[in-house]
Amino acid sequence: MVAVVITVVSTIGISNIEVDTYTLGYLPSDNRVTRDHRFLEENWGDYSSVDVTIRPIGDYGFSDPKIMASLVAFSEEVVSIEGVSGTLGLHTFVKGYSAA
Repeated sequence: MVAVVITVVSTIGISNIEVDTYTLGYLPSDNRVTRDHRFLEENWGDYSSVDVTIRPIGDYGFSDPKIMASLVAFSEEVVSIEGVSGTLGLHTFVKGYSAA
């Protein structure tokens, strides 16, 4: 009996889940990212971006050189995939900042 109740409640709950992967929807329409997105679509056509969130585990933090080296290695690996034109991440900004 308990299993039936759990199944019914779970089925009702699952039907109410709404997946929203449109990250631009979180930004105002006048945000630079939103404006650039519209420009790209209007002038060059559809494109795809992939967002990846990386979180260090344990005692590591993003200031750790090993973490930064891993981000660079990950970026280089991703760029080697056919059709991928570039990456942008924390390592990009740290590299630019340290070069200034």
